[in-house]
Formats: sequence, structure tokens, C-alpha cells
Amino acid sequence: MFQHLTENRKKAAMVFFWIGLFCELLVSPSGFAFGGYHEPVIIVAGMACFCVSILCSVLGREEIKHDWWILGLLGAYGLLCYHFQHSALVLRLALILLAGREQNRKKVVQLFFYGTAVIVGLTFVLAALGLHNSLVTEGFYRHEMEKRVSMGFYHPNGFSFFWMRLFVMGLYLYADRMKGWMFAVLAVVAGAPFVLVESKMGMAGFAVIFAAALYFRFWKAEKAEKIAYVAGNVMMVAELLLIYTLGIFPYPEHTMGEENNYWDVMNTVTTGRLAHAREAFQTIPMRFFGYREVEQATEIGFVNTFFHEGLIFVILYVVVLFWLYRRLYREHDRMGMLLVLAFTFYSLAEAYLPYFNKNGVWLLLIAGLPQWMMPAKGQTKGELTSVNDKKTMA
Repeated sequence: MFQHLTENRKKAAMVFFWIGLFCELLVSPSGFAFGGYHEPVIIVAGMACFCVSILCSVLGREEIKHDWWILGLLGAYGLLCYHFQHSALVLRLALILLAGREQNRKKVVQLFFYGTAVIVGLTFVLAALGLHNSLVTEGFYRHEMEKRVSMGFYHPNGFSFFWMRLFVMGLYLYADRMKGWMFAVLAVVAGAPFVLVESKMGMAGFAVIFAAALYFRFWKAEKAEKIAYVAGNVMMVAELLLIYTLGIFPYPEHTMGEENNYWDVMNTVTTGRLAHAREAFQTIPMRFFGYREVEQATEIGFVNTFFHEGLIFVILYVVVLFWLYRRLYREHDRMGMLLVLAFTFYSLAEAYLPYFNKNGVWLLLIAGLPQWMMPAKGQTKGELTSVNDKKTMA
């Protein structure tokens, strides 16, 4: 009888988790393609589902006395963030990771991969039919008025970001099965839309990610992973140093007729993003829990997160980022490593880091970080891959 009740609780925990996850998927295009009036209701409904899922998963567990500390710690941190920021974003993130600690991370990525494909396709069709937005938008882009292809999204960069997500998650799920000619086709199919919408960051990101995918897929030597691991860490550290030293080191003096000034070149490449980030660092005081609103908005992910979510969140995210990258390296999960690097690199263009439904790094923490902190029965502390994942990969 008790075993039957335990099985029912596990099923209930899984059902409520996936309902909550579907709610997150529904609100993921907010601000990019669709702007729903009922999104707060969907978000709250999703959070309620995750709470029920957590309760179902911990009730009746022998390890309950070891679970409460992490449940309480993450819950308290999320509530503090809500108090200071008037935003439940961090609390949502904590609930998702806790509810998903015994779920299948690959299936979660599949949900968001196919869900993103539907969102992109639906947005395009609605725009083509004239029912929502348009395929071409006119706006103040890159310091001047111009018309650009946007595929039904509010901004060309919005489409670029969603197309990049689709591209990277597709590589994570299917690149290991792809042959050389398939990559040739992918180069055209996946690369052309970035050129069509004239997204500089999209084109640069596609080129870097595609080259890395070829490296991970076809260089089978064991040292290839070690080289990628070291290079990936160097890239992420360099990106963080570039961003977080903006407010410390002054711009070099710009003299008349001087060409290739380092800061000017970097700022041009990032379409003015570094200048906006520097202004934010110089004018906004640092806070541990961040601000509700920030006047100097910036699209650089690590800068936006620093001011909106606060110093504590950034430190936690960076620690988790490098921890996850190392765990994936030790598991020989090459495409997982690629996904982490891709989303970290692309954060130079978009501010999505604290959003579970937009940042693919969080997807790989399903059955990961919270499970590492509070392992399920029969698992070793520190084991990243869930039992369900092992069955899927076997």
C-alpha cells in the first residue's frame, strides 16, 4: 500500500513538473514575438505546479531531513530577491531546478527545442498572413532608421536569438548522429536566416558555434576534449574580464584621425553595447540583490544580470557555470559543453541569463545541481546524470 502511494506521488510530481514546464515554454517568447496579457497568470500557475511537484517528491522520502536545508535556503534566497526586486524570477528558477531534480534533462531540452521551432514557425506564418506583426520592420537600428527583415518578431535580433537557440539545442540533441554532408546542408539552412535579418552577432555566433560543432563532432581524439575544455574556460574567463573591467579601466584617449582604437573597434563590433555597459558600471551603485528597474539598460547578459539580479546571483551563476562545464567534460558530453559555450558567448548580445526558459545552460541542470546537493535515493552525491538520462542514452 505504501509503495503504491509512493509511486503515485512520483507520478504526480512528474505530471505537475511538466505542466509547469509547459507554462514556462508558453511565456518564453514574451518581449520577442508575442506579448500576452495573461502571462502573469501563466507564470503563477507554473510556479504553483512546481511547488506541488516539489511537495510530492519530498513527502514520504527517507532523506527528508537532509532535503529541507536546501529547500529552505533556495526558497529564502528567492523570497529575498522578490522583496528587493519585486520580481519572482529567481524564485521561479529555484522552484524549477528543485522540482526537476529527478526528471530527464534530455527530454526537457527536446520540449524546448520543438517548442521553439513551433514558436518560430507560428510567428512567421502569422506575420506572412498579416495577422500578427510583419515580416519586415522599420525602426531605429544601429543609430539610424532602416528597414530590416524580422520574420514576425518585434526586432530582427529577437528572431536571431530564437533561431540561435533552435540551432544550438538541435546540435545538442542530434549532432552526434549527423554525417558530414548533413553539416553542409545545416550550414546553409541554419546560416542563411542570420544573413537575411542582418544580425551581426547572429552571423558571428553562428560561425563560431558551427566551427566548434565540427570540432566536437569529428575530432575523436581524447585530447580534443581536453583542448576544448581548456579553450572553453579561457573563452569564458576572457568574456567575464572584458565585461566586468569596463568600469575600472578608462577608455584610451581618442585622437583625431586615429584608427583601430581598441575600444572603438570592440564597441562597433558589439553595436554600442560596451559603451552602454560602461555607462551602467559608472553610474549605478552595486547591490547584492539588484534593482527592480535600471535606467541604463544594456543587452549584454552578464551586465544586465549584475544590475537586475545583483552581485550574489552573478557569483552563484558563474560558479555553477564553471562547475557544470567541468562536469560535462568529465562525462565526455561534448555537445553539452558546446551548448554551455554557445549560450555564454551569445550572452554578449542578449540579456537572458537568469531566465530558465531562454538560457539553455539551466536546461542542463535538470537532474543536475539540486540533485548534486540533495541526491535521490540510490544516487551518489555529485552525480550529474539522472537514472532516466542513462536509460535514454543507453
